[in-house]
Amino acid sequence: MHFLKYNTLVYIVLVIRFLLLPTFSVAQIDTTFFDDQWTANKGLYKSYYRTYRKVDTVFSTDSLFYIEDRFMNNRLQMTGFVTGIEPGNNKLQQGQFVYYDSFGYKISEGLIKNGERTGKWEFYYASSNKIKAQKQYLNGKLWGHTVYYDLLTGLKTSEGDFADNKSTGSWMVYEGSFTMHESFFEGGRIKEYTQYYVGGQVRMKCTFTGSGHKKCVCYGMNGEETDCPEGGILIITGQERAFPLYDLGHYFKVSMVYPKVASDLGISGNVVVQFAVNEDGTISDVSLVKGIGGGCDEEALRVIRDMRPWNPLVRNNKPEKSYSYENFIFGNKKIQWLVEFR
Repeated sequence: MHFLKYNTLVYIVLVIRFLLLPTFSVAQIDTTFFDDQWTANKGLYKSYYRTYRKVDTVFSTDSLFYIEDRFMNNRLQMTGFVTGIEPGNNKLQQGQFVYYDSFGYKISEGLIKNGERTGKWEFYYASSNKIKAQKQYLNGKLWGHTVYYDLLTGLKTSEGDFADNKSTGSWMVYEGSFTMHESFFEGGRIKEYTQYYVGGQVRMKCTFTGSGHKKCVCYGMNGEETDCPEGGILIITGQERAFPLYDLGHYFKVSMVYPKVASDLGISGNVVVQFAVNEDGTISDVSLVKGIGGGCDEEALRVIRDMRPWNPLVRNNKPEKSYSYENFIFGNKKIQWLVEFR
């Protein structure tokens, strides 16, 4: 009798455990094809396709589908979960998502809730599967701690916090195991900047006004105040490149508008702009390297010309003119960017 009771109890426990586990149905539910703008397309020009598989959950009334987006060469472009089959309705996205490039390497991965990034996301260097950045999101906005990593060493290169997509609080920049720079932001604008010697002593301390002007005080290795370089230019040892002293990504985000002509005609692609950072940090020699038309070229040139001054390249303790490239990616009515220093 006790043996029968025991076996009955084991059977009940196994059944309950089986019912609690979600299972994937074997049959494919649907397949949808998309063009390069992620518009559902049944014509000849297809760039991606999506398959849906129903996830059977016993104690949930919501429909849940596992989706795979693939390039036309059958390599994965994305995996994730949605609560309905409505191509283009991102609010249906729920759960863990992973994105890949056309070579099969990860681009990014993290949680999505109601179509918005949330929690911790990891981003990878191109074609490497090496972590480039870890970011925190809340309702689709950067909110929390962000860390960037070096491709070769895997060490931190910088870290700081965001609030409502804007840099806030202290941001640290590292060179190897040393802290080289510290910036303090309020509402996406830099307020204070401190540069250190390798030994940790303060080398330069600057404060910024609302108009972007800076006042700097410099120190020797012994801690005594000394003269700053002409114009209060920051000397970056071992990092010979020009760089902005403000949140460039935020500037692009609030300044750029997707051209209506390009949106209406479905124009997409990369726009590359070259520009110079002069000895005094001002921007000049803005020129188009690669364009796609539809108003995208003009918008990219405009936003570069309107940039506030940068910190110039410094070589042998002297500021020099240098050139950089900005790569704008227009597509799916969104604009992305990547600064390429030279």
